[in-house]
Amino acid sequence: MHRRLSRRLLALPLLALGCLPAAGRSAPATVPVAAHAASSRAVAVAPPASPTASATASAVASASASATLSAAAAATPAAATTATTAATTATAAHTTSAAPARQSPASSPSSAPSSSTRAHIPWGVYQPGVPAQMSALQPLESELAAVPDDVMWYVHWGGGYGAFNAADVQNVVGAGETPVITWMSDDFTTSSDVYPLQQIAAGVFDSYVKSWADGLRAVHHRVLLRFDHEMNGNWSQWSTGVAGQTPADYVAAWRHVHDVFAAEGVSNVSWVWSPNVVYTGSTALALLYPGDAYVDLVGLDGYNWGPSDQWHTWQSFAQVFLPTLTQVQALSRRPVMVTEVGCATTGGDKAQWITDMFATLRSTPAIIALIWFNQDKEEDWRLDSSPDTTAAFKTGLAS
Repeated sequence: MHRRLSRRLLALPLLALGCLPAAGRSAPATVPVAAHAASSRAVAVAPPASPTASATASAVASASASATLSAAAAATPAAATTATTAATTATAAHTTSAAPARQSPASSPSSAPSSSTRAHIPWGVYQPGVPAQMSALQPLESELAAVPDDVMWYVHWGGGYGAFNAADVQNVVGAGETPVITWMSDDFTTSSDVYPLQQIAAGVFDSYVKSWADGLRAVHHRVLLRFDHEMNGNWSQWSTGVAGQTPADYVAAWRHVHDVFAAEGVSNVSWVWSPNVVYTGSTALALLYPGDAYVDLVGLDGYNWGPSDQWHTWQSFAQVFLPTLTQVQALSRRPVMVTEVGCATTGGDKAQWITDMFATLRSTPAIIALIWFNQDKEEDWRLDSSPDTTAAFKTGLAS
């Protein structure tokens, strides 16, 4: 079994613990993530509650660079391009899917540059139990003496937990952080393709999509929505080849869902197109990209698996992400962030890996933010897996 697929099952116990389009775009309803297939990680959806204008203002103000990026994403497609470019240049940082894909990057550039050119780097985290129980973040925040800009979780359309949960969203907003929802058109209880892309594009599931659009519109706060991430892999129900689906089917489904949100008047959702880092055999990104008019941010998912099997070796952050960053920059003018990252504990010095990651981020302003996948699953991905790694991350944030 593909190791990414096994994550879905590992995430199920988390249930017990519990995007904002450019101008005129809408966001889907949240489905509590119990488990995230192939690239997903189980996450619960935040509780409902419509923040007041003042609460929203303070939340945005506290996000600093994150707020700058959100503002850019809130503009019309044309204006968003200009605004996001400015945000990228000025802050070079901000915002974050689920279980890491087994595939490694197709190429390996040199390791992280040593130059340091950026100050605060907006960061986020996926933490088991959050957002249903925001207290699950407190130990990490205490260790780092820092609060994340973004909080991410996973929601499956099917499986009994797909209804929009306003409370989860409000939990994150109330904590002054930006919600990042990985919204997956699958059912984690079956391997069958319950939500075929062609049917999504044909409007078969519009009532469900509208329930999410209406729910997110009522939040009155910027939300980042990652619809069917890691679409270039082969481990998800929306992957190319599953039930005869094609890249064109994916693009059509994405555009349709986006248009439903727009028709519902959703203007506070930023659409995050989030592929896995490219690897030999992955579907070409150019075939899967919906177009800048339908995307506000590009998010990249990638992991340093270390020598966990015959296909992987220890890789630096730069080796994992930079080859794909180059491809994305040739494809889109949208800001780029890392939406999932983690590092194994065996095969190299994880603390040094984290230190080098921050060096790369500071010298690569094209990557405006990152989200860390903070769970011990197929590997111990946690940033606080040891005192040394915790210290390295804390230092990286403060540098």
